Amino acid sequence: PIHDENNKFDGVVLLFRDLTEVRHLKMQVERMERLALLGELSAGIAHEIRNPLAGIKAGAQILEDSFGADDFRYQIVERIVREVDKANRLLKEFFKFARPTKPKFKFHDVEMIIDGVYLLLAPKMQKRNIQFIPDFGTEVPQVYIDETQFEQVILNLFLNSIDAMQAGGKLKVSTFKKRLRVLDKEKEKLDVPNNDLNYVLVEISDTGSGISKENIGKIFNPFFTTKADGIGLGLSICSRLMEENGGKIDVVSEIDKGTTFILALPAFIHR
Repeated sequence: PIHDENNKFDGVVLLFRDLTEVRHLKMQVERMERLALLGELSAGIAHEIRNPLAGIKAGAQILEDSFGADDFRYQIVERIVREVDKANRLLKEFFKFARPTKPKFKFHDVEMIIDGVYLLLAPKMQKRNIQFIPDFGTEVPQVYIDETQFEQVILNLFLNSIDAMQAGGKLKVSTFKKRLRVLDKEKEKLDVPNNDLNYVLVEISDTGSGISKENIGKIFNPFFTTKADGIGLGLSICSRLMEENGGKIDVVSEIDKGTTFILALPAFIHR
């Protein structure tokens, strides 16, 4: 309470504290704890599951050779082989997420990596009637990253966009340089005005089905998926690999209008 010079009640001062950042940090800590737990579990899972799967597949393939293609038993065994292969793919994605390889950093042009992924997926895009629109900025600096890991990020995001455009559409990729607040806490010790650094931004925009408000906060969580045959690790891997390379990933989306993923990586400026 506030009182005037005659000690009469004059008003009240209310203090508010914004807990948004605190809650965000708490969520980040909880997420990192989940990732650490997944990493510890992955080594044991490798031997406990992969070895029996190998035995099941070998036995099924022997049976497969014993039946003719018209025999209903052949089709049952063929289904077993397919399901084993699917389980192996799931394990492979899980290990890639839980225990990523140590990055091998070199200087790279992001446009060259993007072009390489496009050439790989161009036939799939043409088949889906998807138009690729590159919008590469001028004088975009190099980035110090692991080429294979960043290529995996771009590939996952491209495939995500292609899946979202079942009836065709446009996939636009923009690159540009921008000064941002420091994203990597390790770089806050650098002598940079206002903790600003140059970042290379990559925006991948599609005209697909979009992501609902209910789901957009969950898409980077491990095993979250809205696809019937999805594993739910693609975007989690993207987030993990961007962090490994000192960058960040964000997303904006609107139902029936499309989705844009934004990648930010520290720029390397030649002096």
